[in-house]
Amino acid sequence: MLPRWIWGLACIGGVILYLLMNQISRVRYDKLIASMGIESKTARWLSAPLLWLEKAQPALDTHPALASLRQAVMQIYGPAHSHTMYRAVMAEMALYVYAALLAALLMPAVTDGSFTNMMGGLLLGIILPLARARDVINKAESKRQELQLELPELLSKLTLLVQAGETAQKAMALCIERKRDQSEHPLYAELNRMMKDMQNGYSFPQAMEQFAKRCAIQEVSMFVTTLLINQRRGGTTFVLAMEDLGRQLWEKRKSVARKRGEEASTKLVFPMMLMFLVVLAVVGAPALLMMK
Repeated sequence: MLPRWIWGLACIGGVILYLLMNQISRVRYDKLIASMGIESKTARWLSAPLLWLEKAQPALDTHPALASLRQAVMQIYGPAHSHTMYRAVMAEMALYVYAALLAALLMPAVTDGSFTNMMGGLLLGIILPLARARDVINKAESKRQELQLELPELLSKLTLLVQAGETAQKAMALCIERKRDQSEHPLYAELNRMMKDMQNGYSFPQAMEQFAKRCAIQEVSMFVTTLLINQRRGGTTFVLAMEDLGRQLWEKRKSVARKRGEEASTKLVFPMMLMFLVVLAVVGAPALLMMK
């Protein structure tokens, strides 16, 4: 056990050290943080963690334990920005660890000064980074499911337009135009970006390949590959290939919808248990009072 003022001084010293390091390294990482496009409230505190992780970044980029996190970041932001955003996520996790260490010093300072009270802050240092990593992985999974749910519908409309006499490129443009009100949807956001790439000089196959890389899921890769292989053939060959792929994607959509239903039912278990306890208390309390 140490005097409370020592814990307080250590906490204040840690805060001052962090502020100094963050201010010194801000000039070095201003452009990198600006390119991340993250919220200003978070970005202003990332300079120091980026400096801490600079030498360890090559190991973090290849460590097998972080493979799922790297894959999730690439699915969310695409291959062009994945490394930058991965550095941002790792910096945020390092920031949470440092904040938890400061909390571990603060808790003995406001209590009795014992080492036991540090455990709460140290526990936060484990929970908060894991929670941040889980949040990124959940966002990537949500985006993947949104793409899997919407892609079969896009494919059906595309096939009908091609059957009606449109070219694959023109049919794709029509499908995107009709979904302009859903531009925030992950699929149509990436398709709108694909159309901008074509306006900037990319050919249709190049823009579609970039679209598949940004989405980074198997179903989109299958869609792009089938479309590019069969678009020049046209006619019944193209339609049959699209219909066969459509059947596979609709089955995948059913699987995703079933999975979401199971997750929703699982989330309802806890509220139902609370409701059961409330009903039990309402019904059982009068009986217990009568027995007394």
